[in-house]
Amino acid sequence: MDRKTKGLKKVSIQKKQILILIGLVVFQGLLYLVILKASGIFSYLAESESERMVTTTRSRKDVIERMMTSQWSNIESFAGQINAQVKEILDSRGQDLNDLKSDRELNLLLTGTLSGTMIDLLRQSGANDAYFILEEDGIPAHDFYVTGLRVRSSDPKVNYDAKDLLLENGVLPREYYITPDTFWENSFRIEDIPGFYTTVLDTAKNFPDSDIKDLGYWSDVFQWYPEDMEMISFSMPLINEEGTIYGIFGIAVSTDYVASFMPDRELDSEGGAAYVIVRDDGTGQNYKPVISSGNYSSDMENLNGEISMEEDILFSKIRKIQDTNLCTVTHFLNVYKYSSRYFSDRWYIIGILPENIVFRTLKQLRFLIGAALLSSIVIAGIAAIVTGNHMTYPLRKLVQDIRQQEGNENFKNTPSGILEIDEVRDAICSMDASIRENTSRLSRIIQLMQLSMGAVEYTANENRIYCVGKIVPLLQMDKSEYNEGRMSREYFENFLIKAGLGKVLEENCEIEYEMNLGEEKRWIHVESWHSEGKIFIIVLDQTEIVLEKQKIEQERDYDSLTNLLNRRAFDRMAEEYFKYHPHMSCGAMIMWDLDNLKYMNDCYGHDYGDAYIRKAAVIFQSLLERYPQALVSRISGDEFLAFIPDCSGEKEILDMMDIIRRKLRDTKIVTPDGDMIALKASGGVAFYPGDGKNPEELKKCADFAMYDTKTSNKGFFKMFNRDRYNQDSVLLTGVEAFDKLIAERQVTYYFQPIVSAENGDVFAYEALMRPTSKTITTVSDVIRIASDQARLAEIEVLTFEMAFAHCHRQRSAFGNAKLFVNSIPNQVLSNEIIEQLLSKYPDCQERLVVEMIENEPIHRDILIEKQYTCRQNHVQIALDDFGSGYSTEEILLAMQPDYVKVDQALIRGIYMDEDKKRLLKNLLSYAKPKGIRVITEGIENAEDMRTVIDLGVDYMQGNYLGKPSAKAQEISEKIQKQIKEC
Repeated sequence: MDRKTKGLKKVSIQKKQILILIGLVVFQGLLYLVILKASGIFSYLAESESERMVTTTRSRKDVIERMMTSQWSNIESFAGQINAQVKEILDSRGQDLNDLKSDRELNLLLTGTLSGTMIDLLRQSGANDAYFILEEDGIPAHDFYVTGLRVRSSDPKVNYDAKDLLLENGVLPREYYITPDTFWENSFRIEDIPGFYTTVLDTAKNFPDSDIKDLGYWSDVFQWYPEDMEMISFSMPLINEEGTIYGIFGIAVSTDYVASFMPDRELDSEGGAAYVIVRDDGTGQNYKPVISSGNYSSDMENLNGEISMEEDILFSKIRKIQDTNLCTVTHFLNVYKYSSRYFSDRWYIIGILPENIVFRTLKQLRFLIGAALLSSIVIAGIAAIVTGNHMTYPLRKLVQDIRQQEGNENFKNTPSGILEIDEVRDAICSMDASIRENTSRLSRIIQLMQLSMGAVEYTANENRIYCVGKIVPLLQMDKSEYNEGRMSREYFENFLIKAGLGKVLEENCEIEYEMNLGEEKRWIHVESWHSEGKIFIIVLDQTEIVLEKQKIEQERDYDSLTNLLNRRAFDRMAEEYFKYHPHMSCGAMIMWDLDNLKYMNDCYGHDYGDAYIRKAAVIFQSLLERYPQALVSRISGDEFLAFIPDCSGEKEILDMMDIIRRKLRDTKIVTPDGDMIALKASGGVAFYPGDGKNPEELKKCADFAMYDTKTSNKGFFKMFNRDRYNQDSVLLTGVEAFDKLIAERQVTYYFQPIVSAENGDVFAYEALMRPTSKTITTVSDVIRIASDQARLAEIEVLTFEMAFAHCHRQRSAFGNAKLFVNSIPNQVLSNEIIEQLLSKYPDCQERLVVEMIENEPIHRDILIEKQYTCRQNHVQIALDDFGSGYSTEEILLAMQPDYVKVDQALIRGIYMDEDKKRLLKNLLSYAKPKGIRVITEGIENAEDMRTVIDLGVDYMQGNYLGKPSAKAQEISEKIQKQIKEC
């Protein structure tokens, strides 16, 4: 043995294989971890999970803030009612507030009179308690009691009758039938009155010039008596017209009731979360808990009973409570207006979740990655053992055979000592000469014919067969098995069986044999016939013939770029399938449209665009691996179509389409500048027979579903939806008509009069669009198509331009009447356009009123810009459809318009609806002092008209007064007379 190899450590192939595979798996796992870390996916996932908590808490903040500001504390109007009732009692008895100090009967009368108001306050606010308490100085000094009234609702969510009401303090008239509670007292003991009583009174005295709405105060948690439930209250001072403060009134809600609006399971379905309402100590880091829900405990507080936050922010505004693993999100509760005397009293809502729940998905991902790496190592080791054992068995057998033959076998040209081998050698020697001659003769004949052909003479009882040399390259046989026209019969038989040609040894037959030689294919014609114990086999190369035929078929039926079916071939084959398979149970027609293809062509050239198409085609063609009968085609530049017959159902197809989507996403095109652009396609699928009964119907439905995806969720796919198809068909067919409508100004305008409630004169006309297009017949269709095509700005320009033009043509009929024009939400005309229109139609400037339509939320910045543009051009503003949609009190306060148009839903039938009357009265009481004129829409009968006139509206509009018409018209003398008589 060589000295160099003597000391070399020997390792088995199997062991090396195990070590290599495990090493590769470990390296691959570490590489993936590095890539994931570098890509920032862990940070992104943490941010996403944090943002969910932030968003959920913000939504809950909006609910609590709305309840505290818009419902529970919306009690300002009751101050006026209470003052009016107190004044009426005092005036009727010839007394004043000073008499309250000594007149017990007056106190009781006042309590009974205000009881109805307190019940109304309780019902409207939806609170647990409603109360009023007179000032301490208003009672006899020896009594130690304060006059007042407190009514409680046992279930604030139910406001039907008095069955759920309890009298807690004060005396009520018998007609109210309200049961006194267990701890009822006929007045308030001074020692039991919570501290907010003096807070509200002292603040009102210290700021006598403040508006009452700025003196409302939210208290801390308190109890009316030790056994009572914990509550918070909102109180306002009672101040008469002379500015005298004589008590407070307000509402109270239990902490349990407030907590019911803070469902902790929306943060964590397993109950590990908590919400808590807190007050700020001024530092922004320490908060005093007020109300909590869910899994909140005192362990979250410091020694001072406060929640202390760490300064560092984790992700998306998330901070941790000091010395805990609890994550929090804090949102400011805007319960006071800026002008409020308690604005510095800051309230917040905090969402609390354990850190392991907030980042649960991230931790699970890390665990799964580690488990996957460990599993891969174990699987790789087992696989290496199994495969190594299998692969090394032939080697061990060969070594065993060689070792058995050592000493008595000679692989050279010497006798082997084995009878069978010696007999073969003898037979080979005796037949050698004849084989050579026969083989040589047949080879010469074939060569003279210049054919790619080989021949074999096969005899079953002979160990060697005769064949022409071309047989070896034609069938890609092992050259070493061929020697001077002879080949081992055993090798030949095994070869034919493995190649699937064993039939030629059994009977006369002809077989067309396809050979895959890497990227090259060959087509071989094999023919055999049996005669007198021998088999003659002819092998003929037909590759050129087949290729020529395929070329003709390829050019006819296949797309040259992708090798997929073209449109014509797809249509023909789909029709044939439907014709010959009439009982097909289920089928799927799928259409894809490549996203970003135009971008690829424009930015990097058509070569990259073609590569984009080819890569996508390969993925679509992979359908054939699972569905061999499927048809896959490229029907246009960026559109692909597939038909899958006899699928098992919708879920199977949708799962397959999701696999295709992920394959596209994971396939990248490397651009010249080194960027990697993922493939992306929008898809739509229609199913047979539900969506269509033939290929054309299915294609149409799949195309619609694909277009729907393209316009709403690019890169994904949708099923065909018949309802949406019927609803949005105008979006598909109306784009061209919409272009024509814009270009040719295919709209006209009708005008409906707005009438003075004082004398019946026409004050203004509202311009109403009427499309003249044959395809787009309604204003809603115009808006829908414009929104779908992102062209609302063009409709805004068209609206003002055409309204001005029609008004200008009828300026004599208009007289001095105003022109109300509707403006689309979130669209603003530039100053340049407005100046051009007003310069062209100068008579419209003084009469123009812009109606703000609030049928969708308007961005505050756009609202401010609209107001500024109108004010800058001396144009008035109207808030349309008040009381419906998004035209709410909040918008009214923010906009401060010149006119408010009350929605017809609040006006129709108002003559017999007291609630509607009350709502209109409240609006008028707000609008009149501020100079805002009120217009009521939807006047459809004389009764409604008389009712709104009696209530004091400024103007009216409706079909009873005058229907929209192409020409501006006055109202009838009959109607005008009715108005003047009111």
